[in-house]
Amino acid sequence: MLRKIIYIALLCFMLVCVLASCDIVDKHTHSFGEWVTTKNVTCTENGNTERYCECGEKQTQTFYATGHKYGEWVVTKEPTCAEIGNKERYCECGEKQTQSISATGHKYGEWIVAKEAACIVDGLKEKVCVACQCKETETISAKGEHNYVDGICSGCNKEVERIVLTNKNSTIILRDIPLYVGCSAIGVDITSLEWTEESSYVYISISGEVTYTYFSGSTDVDFRLKIYDYEGYVVYERVCTLSNYLAKGDKFKDETFSIDVSSLEENKEYTLKIEVST
Repeated sequence: MLRKIIYIALLCFMLVCVLASCDIVDKHTHSFGEWVTTKNVTCTENGNTERYCECGEKQTQTFYATGHKYGEWVVTKEPTCAEIGNKERYCECGEKQTQSISATGHKYGEWIVAKEAACIVDGLKEKVCVACQCKETETISAKGEHNYVDGICSGCNKEVERIVLTNKNSTIILRDIPLYVGCSAIGVDITSLEWTEESSYVYISISGEVTYTYFSGSTDVDFRLKIYDYEGYVVYERVCTLSNYLAKGDKFKDETFSIDVSSLEENKEYTLKIEVST
């Protein structure tokens, strides 16, 4: 029995020796050569390298894309007040990037009155961009009525109209100050005025045009005739309607209104004022 055990142990020892000697013979240490680039890395694509052992074993490496490396921005078109500009930059690979540069916007100076508003004539104001010299304008609304000084309008030099009544033993003078009066919504310029006398009435015929209006649509225009005495009191008043004259530039002709002058004193001077309203 002991002999059998010794034999088995000896057999196992010999087997271990054989296996150990085979491993030593077959064991190999790789000896790789230099890395060789098989694909160059770029801004947008990965690159690869590889190397080989003398036994044929291969190793590889991947190098990830570097991404674009852009230079400084260069302005190719300067922006202006009203137009956008452009700039661009390049990567070393030739890739170009562009961007818009926002317009700077106008830089206006102060408003300057280019034309003063007068009695019935609109004025004009303007401001100039300091960068491009372009102008922005706005209308200055007319004052709405003549400003008479000693019978002459200081705005347009229009003279006061006089109506001299001669159907009585002595003269009654009606002074129209002014022929043009407007309300806040509409203005009318009476370009001519004629009159006839019949008994105690004066018939006034007027022609003119609408010079401004601040609303649209159809409306009536009222002419309010007032006579003031020499102390400034109203001694006569009448409203006459002129229909459907609204748009700026509309003209009317020979619209006739009657005035009862029987209550007016002789040898006195009165003021006739025609006001416009809606």
